[in-house]
Amino acid sequence: MTASDECSKHIQEYKNSLEKELNIISPTILFGALVWDEMGQTEKAHKYFNTLLKTLPNDQEDISCVYNNAGNMHWKIGELNMALENYERAYEIRRKKIPPDHPRIATSLQNTGLIYKDKGSYDGALGHYQKTLSIHQKNYPGDDLRGSHALRNIGLFYHAKGEYDLAIDYLTQALEMRQRTLPDEDPSIGVCLEYIGSVYEAKLEYDRALEYFHQQLKTEENVLPIDHPKLSKRLDTIVGVYEN
Repeated sequence: MTASDECSKHIQEYKNSLEKELNIISPTILFGALVWDEMGQTEKAHKYFNTLLKTLPNDQEDISCVYNNAGNMHWKIGELNMALENYERAYEIRRKKIPPDHPRIATSLQNTGLIYKDKGSYDGALGHYQKTLSIHQKNYPGDDLRGSHALRNIGLFYHAKGEYDLAIDYLTQALEMRQRTLPDEDPSIGVCLEYIGSVYEAKLEYDRALEYFHQQLKTEENVLPIDHPKLSKRLDTIVGVYEN
Protein backbone atom coordinates (compact mmCIF):
# COMPACT_ATOMS: atom_id res chain seq x y z
CA MET A 1 0.00 0.00 0.00
CA THR A 2 1.06 3.58 -0.64
CA ALA A 3 -0.11 6.13 1.91
CA SER A 4 0.06 9.91 1.96
CA ASP A 5 2.24 11.59 4.58
CA GLU A 6 -0.87 12.76 6.44
CA CYS A 7 -2.43 9.30 6.41
CA SER A 8 0.84 7.75 7.59
CA LYS A 9 0.92 10.20 10.47
CA HIS A 10 -2.62 9.26 11.54
CA ILE A 11 -1.84 5.54 11.31
CA GLN A 12 1.32 5.95 13.41
CA GLU A 13 -0.56 7.94 16.05
CA TYR A 14 -3.20 5.21 16.18
CA LYS A 15 -0.54 2.51 16.54
CA ASN A 16 1.15 4.47 19.32
CA SER A 17 -2.17 4.76 21.14
CA LEU A 18 -2.77 1.00 20.87
CA GLU A 19 0.74 0.23 22.10
CA LYS A 20 0.22 2.42 25.16
CA GLU A 21 -2.98 0.55 25.96
CA LEU A 22 -1.40 -2.88 25.44
CA ASN A 23 1.51 -1.97 27.71
CA ILE A 24 -0.86 -1.65 30.67
CA ILE A 25 -2.87 -4.79 29.90
CA SER A 26 -1.47 -8.04 31.28
CA PRO A 27 -1.43 -11.19 29.10
CA THR A 28 -3.96 -12.72 31.51
CA ILE A 29 -6.56 -10.07 30.63
CA LEU A 30 -5.52 -9.65 27.01
CA PHE A 31 -6.12 -13.32 26.22
CA GLY A 32 -9.73 -13.26 27.41
CA ALA A 33 -10.38 -9.92 25.73
CA LEU A 34 -9.11 -11.25 22.40
CA VAL A 35 -11.23 -14.40 22.67
CA TRP A 36 -14.28 -12.17 23.12
CA ASP A 37 -13.60 -9.13 20.99
CA GLU A 38 -11.49 -10.48 18.12
CA MET A 39 -12.67 -14.09 17.92
CA GLY A 40 -16.28 -13.42 18.92
CA GLN A 41 -16.41 -16.39 21.30
CA THR A 42 -18.39 -14.79 24.10
CA GLU A 43 -19.25 -18.02 25.93
CA LYS A 44 -15.63 -19.15 26.14
CA ALA A 45 -14.50 -15.72 27.30
CA HIS A 46 -17.31 -15.70 29.87
CA LYS A 47 -16.13 -19.01 31.33
CA TYR A 48 -12.52 -17.82 31.26
CA PHE A 49 -13.14 -14.68 33.32
CA ASN A 50 -15.41 -16.51 35.76
CA THR A 51 -12.64 -19.06 36.29
CA LEU A 52 -10.20 -16.23 37.01
CA LEU A 53 -12.59 -14.75 39.58
CA LYS A 54 -12.70 -18.10 41.38
CA THR A 55 -8.95 -18.71 41.32
CA LEU A 56 -7.22 -15.32 41.63
CA PRO A 57 -6.77 -13.77 45.10
CA ASN A 58 -8.63 -10.55 45.82
CA ASP A 59 -5.39 -8.59 46.08
CA GLN A 60 -4.07 -9.77 42.70
CA GLU A 61 -3.11 -6.75 40.58
CA ASP A 62 -5.39 -7.71 37.66
CA ILE A 63 -8.48 -8.49 39.72
CA SER A 64 -10.28 -5.21 38.95
CA CYS A 65 -9.79 -5.84 35.23
CA VAL A 66 -11.12 -9.36 35.65
CA TYR A 67 -14.28 -8.02 37.30
CA ASN A 68 -14.61 -5.42 34.56
CA ASN A 69 -14.33 -8.01 31.80
CA ALA A 70 -16.69 -10.37 33.59
CA GLY A 71 -19.13 -7.45 33.54
CA ASN A 72 -18.57 -7.14 29.80
CA MET A 73 -19.53 -10.78 29.33
CA HIS A 74 -22.73 -10.45 31.37
CA TRP A 75 -23.65 -7.28 29.47
CA LYS A 76 -23.05 -9.03 26.15
CA ILE A 77 -25.60 -11.75 26.96
CA GLY A 78 -28.12 -9.32 28.44
CA GLU A 79 -27.59 -10.04 32.16
CA LEU A 80 -27.66 -6.38 33.16
CA ASN A 81 -27.85 -6.82 36.94
CA MET A 82 -24.86 -9.17 36.98
CA ALA A 83 -22.98 -6.84 34.65
CA LEU A 84 -23.65 -3.89 36.95
CA GLU A 85 -22.56 -5.89 40.00
CA ASN A 86 -19.21 -6.74 38.39
CA TYR A 87 -18.64 -3.22 37.06
CA GLU A 88 -19.30 -1.71 40.47
CA ARG A 89 -16.97 -4.23 42.12
CA ALA A 90 -14.21 -3.26 39.68
CA TYR A 91 -14.87 0.43 40.37
CA GLU A 92 -14.67 0.00 44.15
CA ILE A 93 -11.32 -1.81 43.89
CA ARG A 94 -9.91 0.80 41.54
CA ARG A 95 -11.21 3.72 43.60
CA LYS A 96 -9.17 2.53 46.59
CA LYS A 97 -5.95 1.98 44.65
CA ILE A 98 -5.65 4.61 41.91
CA PRO A 99 -6.29 8.37 41.55
CA PRO A 100 -9.84 9.52 40.74
CA ASP A 101 -8.76 10.81 37.32
CA HIS A 102 -7.06 7.57 36.23
CA PRO A 103 -8.19 6.20 32.82
CA ARG A 104 -9.37 2.95 34.42
CA ILE A 105 -11.71 4.94 36.67
CA ALA A 106 -13.13 6.43 33.47
CA THR A 107 -13.60 2.93 32.05
CA SER A 108 -15.56 1.84 35.12
CA LEU A 109 -17.74 4.95 35.02
CA GLN A 110 -18.42 4.50 31.33
CA ASN A 111 -19.38 0.84 31.69
CA THR A 112 -21.65 1.55 34.63
CA GLY A 113 -23.26 4.35 32.64
CA LEU A 114 -23.98 1.95 29.78
CA ILE A 115 -25.86 -0.35 32.14
CA TYR A 116 -27.86 2.53 33.60
CA LYS A 117 -28.84 3.57 30.07
CA ASP A 118 -29.86 0.02 29.14
CA LYS A 119 -31.93 -0.20 32.33
CA GLY A 120 -33.67 3.11 31.53
CA SER A 121 -32.01 5.12 34.33
CA TYR A 122 -31.05 8.01 32.09
CA ASP A 123 -30.03 10.57 34.70
CA GLY A 124 -27.60 8.13 36.27
CA ALA A 125 -26.19 7.25 32.87
CA LEU A 126 -25.58 10.86 31.85
CA GLY A 127 -23.74 11.65 35.08
CA HIS A 128 -21.37 8.74 34.53
CA TYR A 129 -20.79 9.67 30.88
CA GLN A 130 -19.98 13.28 31.74
CA LYS A 131 -17.47 12.22 34.40
CA THR A 132 -15.89 9.84 31.89
CA LEU A 133 -15.54 12.60 29.31
CA SER A 134 -14.03 14.96 31.88
CA ILE A 135 -11.36 12.42 32.88
CA HIS A 136 -10.44 11.68 29.26
CA GLN A 137 -10.22 15.37 28.39
CA LYS A 138 -7.88 15.89 31.33
CA ASN A 139 -5.63 12.93 30.53
CA TYR A 140 -5.74 13.14 26.74
CA PRO A 141 -6.27 16.75 25.65
CA GLY A 142 -7.01 17.30 21.99
CA ASP A 143 -8.07 14.56 19.60
CA ASP A 144 -8.13 11.12 21.18
CA LEU A 145 -10.19 7.99 20.60
CA ARG A 146 -11.12 7.74 24.28
CA GLY A 147 -12.67 11.18 24.16
CA SER A 148 -14.44 10.24 20.95
CA HIS A 149 -15.97 7.18 22.62
CA ALA A 150 -17.20 9.30 25.53
CA LEU A 151 -18.75 11.87 23.17
CA ARG A 152 -20.39 9.05 21.21
CA ASN A 153 -21.95 7.56 24.34
CA ILE A 154 -23.41 10.93 25.35
CA GLY A 155 -24.78 11.34 21.84
CA LEU A 156 -26.40 7.89 21.93
CA PHE A 157 -27.84 8.72 25.34
CA TYR A 158 -29.58 11.82 23.97
CA HIS A 159 -30.79 9.81 20.97
CA ALA A 160 -32.39 7.29 23.31
CA LYS A 161 -34.10 10.13 25.19
CA GLY A 162 -35.40 11.66 21.97
CA GLU A 163 -33.30 14.83 22.32
CA TYR A 164 -32.15 14.64 18.74
CA ASP A 165 -30.38 17.98 18.31
CA LEU A 166 -28.14 17.32 21.31
CA ALA A 167 -27.53 13.81 20.01
CA ILE A 168 -26.39 15.15 16.63
CA ASP A 169 -24.12 17.71 18.33
CA TYR A 170 -22.25 15.13 20.39
CA LEU A 171 -22.14 12.48 17.67
CA THR A 172 -20.78 15.02 15.19
CA GLN A 173 -18.02 15.95 17.64
CA ALA A 174 -17.18 12.25 17.99
CA LEU A 175 -17.16 11.77 14.21
CA GLU A 176 -14.95 14.79 13.54
CA MET A 177 -12.47 13.69 16.21
CA ARG A 178 -12.23 10.24 14.61
CA GLN A 179 -11.83 11.74 11.16
CA ARG A 180 -8.90 13.82 12.41
CA THR A 181 -7.33 10.84 14.18
CA LEU A 182 -7.95 7.79 12.00
CA PRO A 183 -7.60 6.80 8.32
CA ASP A 184 -10.69 7.58 6.23
CA GLU A 185 -11.63 3.88 5.86
CA ASP A 186 -11.51 3.05 9.57
CA PRO A 187 -14.67 1.11 10.56
CA SER A 188 -15.36 3.30 13.59
CA ILE A 189 -15.83 6.30 11.29
CA GLY A 190 -18.52 4.39 9.42
CA VAL A 191 -20.22 3.51 12.69
CA CYS A 192 -20.39 7.19 13.67
CA LEU A 193 -21.86 8.05 10.27
CA GLU A 194 -24.52 5.40 10.86
CA TYR A 195 -25.39 6.79 14.29
CA ILE A 196 -25.86 10.31 12.94
CA GLY A 197 -27.91 9.03 10.02
CA SER A 198 -30.15 7.16 12.45
CA VAL A 199 -30.81 10.33 14.44
CA TYR A 200 -31.80 12.22 11.28
CA GLU A 201 -34.04 9.32 10.32
CA ALA A 202 -35.72 9.52 13.73
CA LYS A 203 -36.23 13.25 13.10
CA LEU A 204 -37.89 12.33 9.78
CA GLU A 205 -35.19 14.31 7.95
CA TYR A 206 -34.71 11.56 5.40
CA ASP A 207 -32.49 13.43 2.94
CA ARG A 208 -29.96 14.19 5.67
CA ALA A 209 -30.16 10.61 6.90
CA LEU A 210 -29.42 9.33 3.40
CA GLU A 211 -26.33 11.56 3.17
CA TYR A 212 -24.80 9.82 6.18
CA PHE A 213 -25.91 6.31 5.25
CA HIS A 214 -24.46 6.71 1.75
CA GLN A 215 -21.19 8.00 3.23
CA GLN A 216 -21.03 4.94 5.46
CA LEU A 217 -21.72 2.63 2.52
CA LYS A 218 -19.03 4.29 0.42
CA THR A 219 -16.52 4.02 3.28
CA GLU A 220 -17.18 0.31 3.76
CA GLU A 221 -17.24 -0.47 0.03
CA ASN A 222 -13.61 0.67 -0.07
CA VAL A 223 -12.49 -1.97 2.41
CA LEU A 224 -14.97 -4.86 2.25
CA PRO A 225 -15.52 -7.48 -0.48
CA ILE A 226 -18.56 -6.85 -2.67
CA ASP A 227 -20.49 -9.81 -1.17
CA HIS A 228 -19.84 -8.93 2.48
CA PRO A 229 -23.05 -9.15 4.59
CA LYS A 230 -22.42 -5.72 6.11
CA LEU A 231 -22.86 -4.11 2.69
CA SER A 232 -26.18 -5.88 2.24
CA LYS A 233 -27.28 -4.57 5.63
CA ARG A 234 -26.31 -1.00 4.68
CA LEU A 235 -28.27 -1.27 1.44
CA ASP A 236 -31.32 -2.53 3.34
CA THR A 237 -31.09 0.51 5.62
CA ILE A 238 -30.90 2.89 2.65
CA VAL A 239 -33.83 1.19 0.91
CA GLY A 240 -35.87 1.53 4.10
CA VAL A 241 -35.22 5.27 4.22
CA TYR A 242 -36.23 5.67 0.58
CA GLU A 243 -39.44 3.75 1.34
CA ASN A 244 -40.22 6.10 4.23
